[in-house]
Amino acid sequence: MGRTARDKRPNLPHVERIELSWENYKLRIIAAAVFLVIGAGALAYGVSALLGTDAGWQTVRADSGAEINCAGDFTLLYELGAGDTPATAENKALVTAYTQAAVEAYRMFNARESFEGVANLYTLNSGPNQALTVEDALYEALEQVIQSGDRSIYLGPAYEIYNGIFSCQADWETENFDPRVNPDIRALFEEIAAFARDSESVDLELLGNGQVRLKVSREYLDFLEDHELTRTVDFCWMQNAFIADYLAERLTERGFTHGSLSSYDGFVRNLDSREGSYSLNLYHREEGAVLTAGVMGYNGPMAIVCLRGYPLSSQDSWHYYQLESGEIRTPYLDIDSGLDRSGGDELVCCSASAGCAETLLRTLPVYMAGELSAGALAPLAAEGIHAVWIEGRTVCYNQRDLTLAGLYSGENGAYTARFAG
Repeated sequence: MGRTARDKRPNLPHVERIELSWENYKLRIIAAAVFLVIGAGALAYGVSALLGTDAGWQTVRADSGAEINCAGDFTLLYELGAGDTPATAENKALVTAYTQAAVEAYRMFNARESFEGVANLYTLNSGPNQALTVEDALYEALEQVIQSGDRSIYLGPAYEIYNGIFSCQADWETENFDPRVNPDIRALFEEIAAFARDSESVDLELLGNGQVRLKVSREYLDFLEDHELTRTVDFCWMQNAFIADYLAERLTERGFTHGSLSSYDGFVRNLDSREGSYSLNLYHREEGAVLTAGVMGYNGPMAIVCLRGYPLSSQDSWHYYQLESGEIRTPYLDIDSGLDRSGGDELVCCSASAGCAETLLRTLPVYMAGELSAGALAPLAAEGIHAVWIEGRTVCYNQRDLTLAGLYSGENGAYTARFAG
């Protein structure tokens, strides 16, 4: 507690008064100036030490004072000072580039809100049957989706409802969002899925030079209006695959190539072209518990996609919901039924030639089919997309130069590895 006016003042020692001559006064000024210089130097050194960045592997974060962005979904690990630029200067430039790219990506792939001067997914959804010029990277992402033949991007209206389940705190709250327990929601999702499968009802038309037309039939527009749904097209849970590619490309264009970028929901882009070893934990769910089955080692630039039928961390609560019965609702809605499904507990696919989005789009049909086997995954391997999956307690892989280490061994048994190429 602070002292008040009523506090007893301490007894001060008697100080003899000394008269100062002009000569002593000048000496005091000189001394003060010297101490000021010394103090300023010490302060500058302290600030430099405080704000300086050590060389080596560091977690680089976007500028916390920047506009809202998507960097919170990602972790950027970078080896600062590995090139010709000092670590502190490189970190400053990297934070600026990373923040700018994260702001741009957040705006461009956003289907929920508009931003001045940015033609994004919200813009497309707001202007059906109009030719609109969108951002170059968004145009390229839509082109990838169209070329893949995947039409789950048109399940946006179903996700507009379904994603509410991931904010629920109790099972009774899920009834308004879960088609597996609510017959009305199920019927609605079946209708949305039927529209989504039909190119006459909804389709994206690429017109060149960044121009896109979202074609929507009158019947479907009336349906959406009747149910107050607005997100005709949306990347939904796949969004971070496209954003990971965008961030990686923006950083490498600026010369930042000594690091790795990963999202909490399983998309990884290794930016490094040097010969160096990177690793990825391989998780497996056994009897309701998640354990680290092993560690996958790899070299060089790589895109990795991890698909799971269960939550891995607290952040996954935005993509999974576990009922009291133990059932898990996943983020993957099936284009055929409109219901969520999981093609397996886990599948890790990696490619040295394709990005996260392309790897995902080519892998998704196999995963959703639910047959994770050497035979089902072999065609992907022939195209340069290799896989790691788990059968029982065997970690299977079909990339011969992949390394597996730290295989789990516990009281109930041990995991083994098998090349299944």
